[in-house]
Amino acid sequence: MLAGNRTIYLSTAFFTLLVPLASAALIGLYAHHWLATPIRAVAYTGEHDDTADMLHVALVGAGLMVVLVWLWGAGAAARLAHAWRPSAD
Repeated sequence: MLAGNRTIYLSTAFFTLLVPLASAALIGLYAHHWLATPIRAVAYTGEHDDTADMLHVALVGAGLMVVLVWLWGAGAAARLAHAWRPSAD
């Protein structure tokens, strides 16, 4: 607020919201694929049941939510900083 540079809110929200949430989503989807594919492939059906369609939908949904949280967090920080005024202790 004091420097007048509002891009600091986007970059801070990027590293504190987008990067951790996107990493968690990617690691979770990779772990799901790694753990669930062998079980579904042979144990129950006797043939490979591809879960790629579900993983793509989950990846797109997680990506949209991550970007929404990032923009929402940056906007909220910018609004709060715009209203903030220094005060004496």
